[in-house]
Amino acid sequence: MDETQKHPFQEFLKLGVNMEWFAGVLAVVTGLIVRLALPIGVSLIAIYFLRRLDSRWQEEARSESAPYHGPSEGILCWEVKDCPPNRRSECPAFSSTEPCWQVHRQPNGYLLEDCLGCEVFRNTPLPLAQAQT
Repeated sequence: MDETQKHPFQEFLKLGVNMEWFAGVLAVVTGLIVRLALPIGVSLIAIYFLRRLDSRWQEEARSESAPYHGPSEGILCWEVKDCPPNRRSECPAFSSTEPCWQVHRQPNGYLLEDCLGCEVFRNTPLPLAQAQT
């Protein structure tokens, strides 16, 4: 055989080398997809659904809660306890728009024992949900 003539088996061997290279590249790409793209894709899908759930919960919270509009709509502490005018002027709840038990909260967030048993605290109506428009 001449050097110019190639044996058919040599062409097959060259194709085999190309197939091995292709198989290696395919294995690396598949590995990257499984290791990186799949977890990132699952995370993005989870983030999408969690954001939708969060916005639904926030909308429900907005529609179910009504802000407290101050003591004018409820029972007035100083009237129930019959506080004299000089004590009213010293009391932070008298000039506040918040309920008296909120003004007198302890630094750790707990209510005072006196507030838990107080007639004003117990008889204040719960805020109603705002009407949906």
